[in-house]
Amino acid sequence: MCNSKTGILLLALVFAVRPIQAQTNTNLYEVWAQVGTLIYQGDLTANPIGNFKLLQPAWSVGVSRQMHPNYALRATITKGSLAANEVLEKEPQWRQYRGLSFNNQLTTLAISIIYTPSGADRYFNASRWKPYFTGGIAMSHQRLTRQWNAINYNYISPRDPGVVGLGVDTTHTPATWQFSLPISAGVRYQLSKRIALNAELVYHISFSDYIDGFSYAGNPKRNDNFYGVHAGVIVSLGKNRYACPSFR
Repeated sequence: MCNSKTGILLLALVFAVRPIQAQTNTNLYEVWAQVGTLIYQGDLTANPIGNFKLLQPAWSVGVSRQMHPNYALRATITKGSLAANEVLEKEPQWRQYRGLSFNNQLTTLAISIIYTPSGADRYFNASRWKPYFTGGIAMSHQRLTRQWNAINYNYISPRDPGVVGLGVDTTHTPATWQFSLPISAGVRYQLSKRIALNAELVYHISFSDYIDGFSYAGNPKRNDNFYGVHAGVIVSLGKNRYACPSFR
């Protein structure tokens, strides 16, 4: 009889504690707004990390839905530009003589899974800092302009492999839409129950060598890639899904 009463007491305690724990759960939906820049990696820059000489502002907005304490689904749209100009490259000097350049205005639609290792509780946890990681799929609409009329043939031979490859590139029209796989790492800081700040680095693994408009003029065996550095605000919407009933 004593064991039976103890079991009933423990069961009642579990159901009593669950609503208290539920208060720490986050809202199901969040809105994301970020500003930052996009950084180009490809044949028209000598820096393997990316081209930092012609950075332009970018912005993104999105919405996420919590699917699990550790996982959320997020949809975002990002607007920004990639650019490079070989005239601005100091080393190697032949880039200045070749002088290829491009500007690509991108509108990117992405769907990603957000993984938060420490869980989705936003405000009541001991730490308000929460790292997170994402992976997904994206499609980018391109508005590409490219220039190749600055070649100095006093220093570069018309038989140079890059110049010969340029003849192939100038007859090729790059696709309007490009597919990529975005992966990211970020951190958020919870200011209040509904407001958080975040910083995020998103790397796009591309499947095209024509993001800069050139392929055979450079290395056709290596695709162009790009990444974004963003910071912004996250706003939780609606009522807490697991809000406790009021007691009188």
